[in-house]
Amino acid sequence: MIDLGWGRIVNVSSAASLHPPGPLNSAYATSKVALNQFTRHLAAEISGAGVTANVIHPGEVKTEMWQYIRDTVEPMGPEADDYREWVASVEQTGGDDPEKAADLILRLMDDHAPAINGQFLWIADGIQTPIESWQNPTHD
Repeated sequence: MIDLGWGRIVNVSSAASLHPPGPLNSAYATSKVALNQFTRHLAAEISGAGVTANVIHPGEVKTEMWQYIRDTVEPMGPEADDYREWVASVEQTGGDDPEKAADLILRLMDDHAPAINGQFLWIADGIQTPIESWQNPTHD
């Protein structure tokens, strides 16, 4: 990509990387924090090369992971209350449409998106209110 002077890297993360620590989530949330930081550092490294790197939260989508949590969380103790609430919220609202994540990714892939680099981005009109991520994103 750098040799061509153009490229777009879009990583898919999770809002779990921005939430306060909680029980049952250390490995997942930490992996997403690492992905966020990797993307942020990569964006700084490639800044000015015509290549961008961003990370998105795809929304509260009814994925296989959501289904697994829904199917296994009930017999767990009080440490799983946050998961129960999340499952119920997604169930009640129907979840976010995966097309919103696809639309955001397509916008980031556009030739006219070179100024968006090193940012954590949220889908439009998602169920969850965006959480502040990091300051001072890298712009070309």
